[in-house]
Amino acid sequence: MSSMIRIVIVIQSDYDRAESTGAEETFRVAAVYGYNADEHETDLSSRIDPDKEYGSTREAAKDLGLNPDAIDIEEEYEEK
Repeated sequence: MSSMIRIVIVIQSDYDRAESTGAEETFRVAAVYGYNADEHETDLSSRIDPDKEYGSTREAAKDLGLNPDAIDIEEEYEEK
């Protein structure tokens, strides 16, 4: 996975759950896609816990075993 230069993290906004747990600044990851220099897409979604609450996309990238300082991280939002 070291050939990944860009990842797209699809964030699932679940404001009701976040508010009820007191974690208003957190989100869950719905999907993750990695891209190499040739723009070949790799689905990395199975490598991340969909029920885990994250405080930042950098934290999610670290859970994937990636160095967030060495890749571009893009965010897409999906309403629940």
